[in-house]
Amino acid sequence: MPVPELLTPRLRLRPLTPADADPLYELLRHPDAARFLPFPVTRELVRDHVEELLAADNPDGLGSYSWEDRETGEFVGHGDLRPCEETGDGRVEMGWYLLSARQGRGLATEAARAVLDHAYGTVGVDQVIALVHEENEPSVRIARRLGFVEESRGTYYGGPHILFARSGDD
Repeated sequence: MPVPELLTPRLRLRPLTPADADPLYELLRHPDAARFLPFPVTRELVRDHVEELLAADNPDGLGSYSWEDRETGEFVGHGDLRPCEETGDGRVEMGWYLLSARQGRGLATEAARAVLDHAYGTVGVDQVIALVHEENEPSVRIARRLGFVEESRGTYYGGPHILFARSGDD
């Protein structure tokens, strides 16, 4: 089962496609996103990353999403629900990125809630983690708003991150 389309009141979360590489590049190269990445963002790097995400052999129901505005069809963000390679412990990690121009409206929280509902209700995972750069205050607030609790801190994705965890019964 590939990742299914998920609908929220304002967003359509659909499976990532190769055509999403360019909008994702535009999102990640913005200084608000790029400052938390340990490498310079190039179009080629993002295209390669999208290809890797699409080729990944994820368990049923896990994978990567593009987020679209339901009214306009515009790309507004990206998220993942997949096995975490950084921790190496087999847990499922979720992540989220939202266009800077769309921040502050609750869209990332709305999208992440839909993905969590899918993770616990459809896929049946017991726990989801989120690795958030410790200086990324908006994402730290989102994680806490979603019921994630800080489990530890460490170096992940080349920088200092907080490992948040949330069980399905939380």
